[in-house]
Amino acid sequence: MGASNPDGKAAEQTLAGLISQVADVVTREAQEAGPMHQWEDLDDARSALK
Repeated sequence: MGASNPDGKAAEQTLAGLISQVADVVTREAQEAGPMHQWEDLDDARSALK
């Protein structure tokens, strides 16, 4: 990863909070993944349901 970005960290924390409201992270891999990876997994799962 690049240099630390305070705005990016705040955005990551906001995203993590939103994800926790709509999804249960069940696998260890997903629990350890960052919020962007969790979001991508959610988006993939949502797309599969269409």
